Amino acid sequence: MLRSRDAIDRTYAYPLDVRALAGVASVSEAHYIRTFKATFGETPHRYLQRRRVERAMFMLRETDRQITDICLNVGFTSLGTFSRTFRDIVGLNPTDYRERTEIMIAPTCFTMAYMRPSSFGEAPRRNGQ
Repeated sequence: MLRSRDAIDRTYAYPLDVRALAGVASVSEAHYIRTFKATFGETPHRYLQRRRVERAMFMLRETDRQITDICLNVGFTSLGTFSRTFRDIVGLNPTDYRERTEIMIAPTCFTMAYMRPSSFGEAPRRNGQ
């Protein structure tokens, strides 16, 4: 399961191939999806979406690229799906996130841990809220 999750992390910008990931884990597709969810608390597809959103969050904070470019760069094929998924995971749409993001001066490992969206659908807490 760890190898398949690492494969998702490496190829987040490409379409999810459950058959190939199940092969990496040496199990059937149905068993792979069940075991992945039991192991990591979310389906492979949801994990992939969250990884894509995490990368988009970084790009929104650190670059001036257009949201459509970021959407396509992280692997979404539809701006509407990207915006809806981003809002579901982060709690804000991409434009509002970019406008409200504070520049954080801290070691990267702390920043990444603080900014990582929850895998349970909650928006990250900020400033004690």
